[in-house]
Amino acid sequence: DSAQIEARTLAWLAGQDDLVEAFRNGEDVYKKAASMIYAVPVPEITKDQRFVGKVSILGLGYGMGAPKFRTTLALGAMGPPVHLPISLCKTTVNTYRKVNHMIPALWKEAEGVLKAMAAGMEGDWGILSYDAMTVWLPNGMGLHYPGLRAIWDSEKNRVSGYEYLANGHYKKIYGGLLVENVVQALARIIVSAQMLETQDYFDGLKLKAGEVARIASMSHDEIISVVPARLAEKVLKKQIAIMRVAPGWAEGLPLNAEGGFAVNYSK
Repeated sequence: DSAQIEARTLAWLAGQDDLVEAFRNGEDVYKKAASMIYAVPVPEITKDQRFVGKVSILGLGYGMGAPKFRTTLALGAMGPPVHLPISLCKTTVNTYRKVNHMIPALWKEAEGVLKAMAAGMEGDWGILSYDAMTVWLPNGMGLHYPGLRAIWDSEKNRVSGYEYLANGHYKKIYGGLLVENVVQALARIIVSAQMLETQDYFDGLKLKAGEVARIASMSHDEIISVVPARLAEKVLKKQIAIMRVAPGWAEGLPLNAEGGFAVNYSK
């Protein structure tokens, strides 16, 4: 199971170097975030405060505002339900954006990319490139936005956003959402490459008659494998090692992973 792959990839893509280093050094980034939110020293952060820090790191990277942050916590979308006053939610959002200022800057860059795409332009965007309807990923796959166009506000006489065709209907997109699409796509191709390397490793194992070693499934950032019980510990160590190595196009991205094994699938 990849550890915080989206948050790590986002910080790396945005150039939020202090957060990248915190991940690389194995620091508890959730406690650090909570410390800034509650103005409490890291050693004194409670379990509940750490959870709010966790949701801020995992949930605020794509432009989520205070009302949605509050609802996300209350619904228990990322863990046990937590009810916070809107004032603290606003403080949390503002603190996240101030401390991780390169991430909102990335949203703004993404708005510029949407503007260029809607104008029929093409260009490079770091490790990515784009044309009028597609953002191209490092492995040659693309995120497609057919019919992408600017939304014109005639009353204010300016562009108010962007939209593209999805299943025959126009769907709005903005900088934070484009960043979310890109980060999730990058995480997907990272895990896919790790799956291929894992299968290559399985193909090289010396198995006894009737034994199998194969990838059985995957879920988001998790690789689920079936191997002989006698090889479980060895294979687990190898799979974790594979999932801790970033692809060549992501130099400096600090990946991590954890896992376990059992006679049946469980979390």
